[in-house]
Amino acid sequence: MATGTKALLQGWQLSVWVALLVLGGLWGCSRGPSPGQAERIRAMESRIEQLVADFQVVAEARDQARERITVLEDQVAQLTSVTRERDSLRQQVAKLEHERDLANTRCEKLRKGFMSLLTEDDTLAAEQLMPPARHSKGQVPALAASATGRLEPQE
Repeated sequence: MATGTKALLQGWQLSVWVALLVLGGLWGCSRGPSPGQAERIRAMESRIEQLVADFQVVAEARDQARERITVLEDQVAQLTSVTRERDSLRQQVAKLEHERDLANTRCEKLRKGFMSLLTEDDTLAAEQLMPPARHSKGQVPALAASATGRLEPQE
């Protein structure tokens, strides 16, 4: 046999093998799934549908949780600023209370000082207006204002 004939035979053999392979593939694909596989496929499809539904529920819950987290973070920020403001106001109130207490103490001392001075002045005025023999020791005579505005002893 010549080399040309041998090459021709080998080409035909290769073509036959390719044709058999294609026919076998077409025959296998045309048969379809077996009854056991069809049931298994249906079960897997229903499981996939259930998983997809579960995923959607979980995704919605995740989105709601993220929104809730955002709202809570905003509330925390507001509460933090309100807390700072409250603490600042408490400090101001404490400072003002301290200043008020100091002012009240000063006013009380001033009032007591005025009362002491008025008592001394009344005693001195009474002693100057009345002779020492008329009133007993330790008594303060009553004084009345006259029409001229001068203090005169009452009898």
